[in-house]
Amino acid sequence: MMKMYKSARNLVDNEALLLRYSWYDVDLNKDNLISEKEFINVLNRININIKNPTKFFKQFIKDHHVNSKALTYRECMLLLQECKAHISTGDKAASEAIADDIWNQHFGVEKKYVTAQEFLALFLQTKQNEWNKTVADVQAVFTTINEIEANREEDDFPDDCMSRFRFELYLRSEYNDAYDPEAQKKSSAKLNESMAHYWINTSHNTYLVGDQLKSSSSVEMYMRALRRGCKCLELDCWDGESPEDANNECIPVVFHGHTLTSKIAFLEILHGVKTYLDAHPDTYPIILSLENHCSLPFQTAMAKNMKDVFGKKLYVPPADHASWENLPSPEALRGMVVIKGKRPPAPDNETAQEEPDFDPYGGEAQTDATADTTGSGAVPEGGNPNDVKVAPPQVVPELAELTLFHGTKFKSFEKSIALPSSHMHSIGETKIPKLIDHDVQNAKDWRKYNQRHMTRTYPAGLRVDSSNYNPMLAWATGCQLVALNFQTSDAPLLLNDGIFRQHGESGYLLKPPRIMGTSPGPLPEPVPVKIRIIHGSCLPKPFGHVTGEIIDPYVGVSLYDIKEGDGADTSFENVEETKYTKYVDDNGYCPVFQETFEFTVRCPDCAIFLFDVNEKDVAVDDKVGHSAIPFSCMRKGFRSIPLYDNDNTRSGAFGFATLLVEITF
Repeated sequence: MMKMYKSARNLVDNEALLLRYSWYDVDLNKDNLISEKEFINVLNRININIKNPTKFFKQFIKDHHVNSKALTYRECMLLLQECKAHISTGDKAASEAIADDIWNQHFGVEKKYVTAQEFLALFLQTKQNEWNKTVADVQAVFTTINEIEANREEDDFPDDCMSRFRFELYLRSEYNDAYDPEAQKKSSAKLNESMAHYWINTSHNTYLVGDQLKSSSSVEMYMRALRRGCKCLELDCWDGESPEDANNECIPVVFHGHTLTSKIAFLEILHGVKTYLDAHPDTYPIILSLENHCSLPFQTAMAKNMKDVFGKKLYVPPADHASWENLPSPEALRGMVVIKGKRPPAPDNETAQEEPDFDPYGGEAQTDATADTTGSGAVPEGGNPNDVKVAPPQVVPELAELTLFHGTKFKSFEKSIALPSSHMHSIGETKIPKLIDHDVQNAKDWRKYNQRHMTRTYPAGLRVDSSNYNPMLAWATGCQLVALNFQTSDAPLLLNDGIFRQHGESGYLLKPPRIMGTSPGPLPEPVPVKIRIIHGSCLPKPFGHVTGEIIDPYVGVSLYDIKEGDGADTSFENVEETKYTKYVDDNGYCPVFQETFEFTVRCPDCAIFLFDVNEKDVAVDDKVGHSAIPFSCMRKGFRSIPLYDNDNTRSGAFGFATLLVEITF
């Protein structure tokens, strides 16, 4: 159904789609006509303010000889076009005038239409830097653009050409996306390198709906994360119901230990993941990150649950995997579930107890949760459990044999690099800068470690509101599993959405050679970038609401980057810079901004631009829509930026919202 809808919507312009989307809400008497009163509701719904709309409506009926006191869909669309021109300077809508200026600049004032050859040579190659396109490619785009429902009169022109008006439709179409469409496609190339060579879309405390202390836990959050492209899910496992007799099984549960968060059955989560696997049999491997606080009988139940539910889809590493030089590839594990957890110590050290996780660079390191002192999942009596540090319980062989990634304590990169490739570290967000600030060589050593091994980073325990940390340092040092709270759509999660939009949102991205640590040499030269925010189109109300005041939008452009020193400069740190346009009063339908910002990109492999549309308010400014684009995927020229909602979708009112920008670098 979604495929059919997408195919059909490509033949209708966004403005026309927005009116259709709003039509049945504002057509109160369901006569398929828009009355004067209903037209005022239309204006509010699509975020455009017209002075004296009643007079404007009546004048339209008079000028166009409308035979009734209500408008058809097509007549209403024509009226909206006149509204756009009315609130702009001159006799044209601002967006149309801007498109005309771009047209005149590249094709000439006298030109009414252009051929595919002219369009390719005079615009795509010279301005848009699309040297990989052919005349046949352009002709295919022309065919689609010329079939779009226009809802306005235009001059006749040859079928194999593009007109001035159609050029405006092209500018805000998906063919002109600032995020390179080729980067967004799922490549036919196989992901045959070690899993350690990829960034992997990862969530933290996946089960939580809200905060870390008293919110609900839900299987649905796992399904949402999977649909959002996540490929590493976290399960905090604890003892649940004990069996009444020997014939009954233990029931492990998942929740945030020592808090008031609700519990869900471990088995229910497995069934949810299996449902996703059944619907996506060719998915790249799904990693279950087990924070195991269960006693031994419940661990046995966990192992049995996973074998029963996943069957042959559960990856069981061979006995000799500890001797592997490299980890298996994502391609080799397609459609499989892979387990991250802990295995028992080696046989010659099985009596040794694992030491507490202390930070070698000052202070105690973070842990995802406090270790259990009883082996039963119970909270220890007498005092705050978070003050207790003891060795975790042992792991039963049935669970250990299913575990590929073995979590180990970090001591030094020199020792870590010598570990088997399946041994990995979990590093809390506060330790990330400590490791790098202590010795800049650590950043290089961390990249070297991540050539063969995996690192998972996660938010600080003090983030009880489920906010997120800046993921850039972790990505820049080659960490594969940069875990974020998916229930909170703050800037870090939006960056995560943006970077993993590549490769068809498959959740696995091959790290660039410099991030892999395999491309030594001088640092790349800084790249000056100029971004002009030109205008918006069909911007919704905050959260896609259908009622409320007409918005006063403004645009924020943020650069998230890494400064990597060289020579005497040994810095390795986050760079974050944000600039804002002025706000536009009472117009989300076609606001014009025309403001230019300049940035300097220092690490082209990592840098990400976040475009954030906001609503100016008296109290707190609300978010309207956003889009994050890695610099490596950003295209030059006059470009359209489709905006996304907080769930990383373009559904509902967000399906039509775009920005037009000019990008130069």
